[in-house]
Amino acid sequence: MFTGIVQQAGRVASMTFEGTAGVLKIDAAAWDEALVLGESIAVEGVCLTVTAHRASAPGRVEISFDVLEETFRRTNLSEKPPGALVNLERACRVGDALGGHILSGHVDGVGTIVSIEPTGRDWVVTIGCAPELMQGIVYKGSIAVNGISLTVAGVEDDRFSIYIIPHTWEVTSLHEQQPGERVNLEIDMLGKYVKKYVEAMMRPEPAPREQDAPATIVGGASSSPSAEPGPKPREQDAPATMMWEYFNPMTEIDIRTSGHLPHWEQGSVWYFVTFRLADALPREVVEEMQQQRERWKQTHDLNHLSREELAEYYRLFSERYQNLLNAGSGSCVLREPAIARIVYDALRFFDHQRYDLDEVVVMPNHVHLLVKPLAGHGLTDILHSWKSYTANRINERLGRVGQLWQHESYDHIVRNEAAMNAIRRYIRENPSKAG
Repeated sequence: MFTGIVQQAGRVASMTFEGTAGVLKIDAAAWDEALVLGESIAVEGVCLTVTAHRASAPGRVEISFDVLEETFRRTNLSEKPPGALVNLERACRVGDALGGHILSGHVDGVGTIVSIEPTGRDWVVTIGCAPELMQGIVYKGSIAVNGISLTVAGVEDDRFSIYIIPHTWEVTSLHEQQPGERVNLEIDMLGKYVKKYVEAMMRPEPAPREQDAPATIVGGASSSPSAEPGPKPREQDAPATMMWEYFNPMTEIDIRTSGHLPHWEQGSVWYFVTFRLADALPREVVEEMQQQRERWKQTHDLNHLSREELAEYYRLFSERYQNLLNAGSGSCVLREPAIARIVYDALRFFDHQRYDLDEVVVMPNHVHLLVKPLAGHGLTDILHSWKSYTANRINERLGRVGQLWQHESYDHIVRNEAAMNAIRRYIRENPSKAG
């Protein structure tokens, strides 16, 4: 077992091929504790067995490994020329610190470096990989890249991003790699087991008999196929429940149209929410948008909008609304750090108790965030609590009274993981886009 904390980087001394297999020799600094024949070392994240070792120079050791055809096929080891830098980690023992995350050294596949971009003192590395690997890569989850335990900073359809701090950059092989080169990937082991378990639970039983048919679930309500009462079900016989985090087409939607905007609520799912200061948009602009929206609503049934109509609505009103906010009009009192902190602290106060928060940004005249209400708490009540508390605190600090926030907020249900990641990017980039 390994943890993805690279102990040192060695150099490829030679690679000798014998048919489809080969012998890899690595030159490295000698460890304080002598190597043992047969022990395991992760080389670029690949678990290999030490078959020989010898002192190559004072304080240096040459280590030999047999490499199978399967290992060459699944990893990038065959692409490492003599002199190439490779990450090394000896296997953990009971009692060793688990500084990264649990790794087996069994590489799941390879990815390709799409880009390496410096950002301040750090680097952002974007890696593309196959769809079957992307299924196991989640935002803020763990992944091993060339044997380095890293946290996923962003996920798109066919790629993911990781941040590299200066220390990791300096002591691992990443600083010698270039876009277009391949890297070894090991998906989080716990995630793989959970995925396999869930897939097994969701897999239908083969050829069920009619009398064995379970109760069906439609729209969250169960209905029995027979009126005859059956035996009381045991807890272990209960079907697995799907945890919906995004828009769920199988359950009811509470649509509120009391204000100028339609508001869809569907319980504990992710919402993208924007709320603004009352003076953030000029009155004449607001009135114009309201009139345009009213004309649109007269020709559309808000309770039965098609996907195309929803896309049109967001293009006509939501996108324009966000652009107007980014222009930075109004008093922009949230530009003052102490006032912005009042808002941010209020948002985080009941995080993981009444709701889960993801990305949050407090702009000079508005707030963007991703929020998922938890059981027993509705989005409307959560928004009211935030706005009421912060309005009182901010007005008190400014020595003023009256309306601070626009009464109505903009919100919509996040439809899927791809949309979630796009909104995350939008929130993160909002400060730079707004100037």
